[in-house]
Amino acid sequence: MSFFNDKRNIRPGPNGDPVGGLCHRVAIVATRILDSATIRLDSHKQTVQLTGLRDDVAMPLQVRGGKNAQSAGILQNLRITRLRHRPRFARIRATVCYPITVDVEDANGVKQRGNAVASEPIDIVMFVPRESVFPFEVVADCAMVCEEGRCLDGGKVELCTCTTIIIKVVCEADLLIPAYGIAPAPPASHYTSEVCREFFDLPLHPRGK
Repeated sequence: MSFFNDKRNIRPGPNGDPVGGLCHRVAIVATRILDSATIRLDSHKQTVQLTGLRDDVAMPLQVRGGKNAQSAGILQNLRITRLRHRPRFARIRATVCYPITVDVEDANGVKQRGNAVASEPIDIVMFVPRESVFPFEVVADCAMVCEEGRCLDGGKVELCTCTTIIIKVVCEADLLIPAYGIAPAPPASHYTSEVCREFFDLPLHPRGK
């Protein structure tokens, strides 16, 4: 059955609403967030393997900072266990991995940027929907900043990080939303130099006390 054969009158198209100004119903494909949870780790220490440094690096190294290279994380060993006493909830266990960059300085004062992969284990409870034809997904967004750390043997570094991880239960959905019609494109504002305006704003003659 298509939108235009449905007898429930939910088909997209002009449906004027003089009170609210609505004039369309639009079907869009969107990522629907069914549940989300935020995990914050303050002054958290973790050890990572540093790669990507030049071969002529002079030891020892000093860590000058670090941050996440991208926000999307990868969930490894994901396990979803539904709770018997809470049918719509589940225990979600996984290891969240995300790439980071670490700024270091060698014994000669040469600064370099290395690459590493940080990982954090999670064990949380979240809402999960019932089984469906098109299943849901569990995804992670990660943000990390490092202000200090120390270098270990074997190219490893210990970082003291501040980390925020957002776990989301998402699914692709066709949503029917109200719309106000086609969005008009406003005219562009052309760039003009402010040199003349600043010049004309100056006093004509020097001012005394």
